[in-house]
Amino acid sequence: MVGHKGSVYSLAISLDGKYSLSSSEDKTLKLWNLVTGEEIRTFVGHSDDITIAAISPDGQCASVILIMRNQLVLGGSSSSSP
Repeated sequence: MVGHKGSVYSLAISLDGKYSLSSSEDKTLKLWNLVTGEEIRTFVGHSDDITIAAISPDGQCASVILIMRNQLVLGGSSSSSP
């Protein structure tokens, strides 16, 4: 995807098909508007590659999986809007 500075590892699409969340080796997550093709937000602050990103069925939460020093780390956050 244009916008990441490294390989994209995963792409999650919301059930309504309006948004996607991409994870990358550049240690960022990006939220995209699939209708316009525009990047909505970049999430920074991770210390390792973000291997997998997922969006909850209701679109209110995102989860990420990182593999840090050969250990699996799960994380999540919630938001009421993109």
